[in-house]
Amino acid sequence: MTITLNPSPTSIPVNSSNYFTISYTQSGTPKSVQYTGSPVTIQADANSVVTISATSSQSGTSEEWCFSISSM
Repeated sequence: MTITLNPSPTSIPVNSSNYFTISYTQSGTPKSVQYTGSPVTIQADANSVVTISATSSQSGTSEEWCFSISSM
């Protein structure tokens, strides 16, 4: 699957210093990858959970991001 995050135009840009961590399982092994603004393609096990962190690497202690899902 390919994961693309589209922040609001008023949000802090997502880049290599402000990234989200995506966690998933591949071939039974826990994996994680940093989303730095470009689409990320992962090979997650069927029926497994894919988690995107609610905070970016530069989020403040009281800040969380909201996500909505769309499938294409």
